[in-house]
Amino acid sequence: MELVGGQALIEGVMMRNKENIAMAVKKGKKILVKTKGLKRNFWFNIYILRGFLIFLEILITGIKALIWSANVQEDRKEEQISNFSIFLMILFSFIVVILFFILLPYILTYLIGLKETSQPFLFNLIDGVIKIIIFIVYLLIISRSKEVFKLFQYHAAEHKTIACYESKEKLTASNIKKFPKEHPRCGTSFILITLIVSIVLFALIPTIMKFFIPSITDLSLIKQKLIYFPIRLLIIPLIMGLSYEALRISAKFKSNLIIKPLTFPGILLQKITTQEPKDYMIKVAVKALEKII
Repeated sequence: MELVGGQALIEGVMMRNKENIAMAVKKGKKILVKTKGLKRNFWFNIYILRGFLIFLEILITGIKALIWSANVQEDRKEEQISNFSIFLMILFSFIVVILFFILLPYILTYLIGLKETSQPFLFNLIDGVIKIIIFIVYLLIISRSKEVFKLFQYHAAEHKTIACYESKEKLTASNIKKFPKEHPRCGTSFILITLIVSIVLFALIPTIMKFFIPSITDLSLIKQKLIYFPIRLLIIPLIMGLSYEALRISAKFKSNLIIKPLTFPGILLQKITTQEPKDYMIKVAVKALEKII
């Protein structure tokens, strides 16, 4: 059985496999559906690299799908989104992530009094914990919005529908309702895994840099930071690639006694990002899934 993923839209759900995406949104009493093919080259078959490429693909198609769903609800004529506009949106997203989820935790960890050169693992462990706290607080804040709460309901509808499909059961509302709203391959779990992987890789940076630049500890603190921080940014694609492979493995062996405890934090975090869906939301998710299977 091929892997299926998806995401919540404004009053709708997007489903995707390797070849196609399908977007279904509720508009009045109707469910409007739009499908689109995906073009992938051989680079998407290379382990680790494929994780970063799929992340970019999901980001781009996700932005387009959200804009389309918003246009449907506002009765706006569908407009072609330029590649430059998408680039600006992605650039802005990356800047926000760098500022609040990379730079801010890094500065706070330094202000606590920890040193990256002499305490690399402890420094990056605290740095990672601060990132997770910021992420959870962010989710709790936005979840108070009625619009975001509904988005989380559609998110759960997507999860339940995919779980039903993966269990090879008929896609009926009664069957779908039986499944949990949390899913081991969820993007929320992916974000948490990237934070954990980053702790390990970032902790290795000072040791590796000492090998290539033995005198790096003799440099001033500012010069050290000017070396370490750009390297953190450069290895983000590697972190995403490794995290994607880890997510695939954890989803494949989700019942394994060793893997199950490792996936539990991601499942727990989804208690925030998923809310029990209504029947019509499940129906929308089914419409989208049926178009790609």
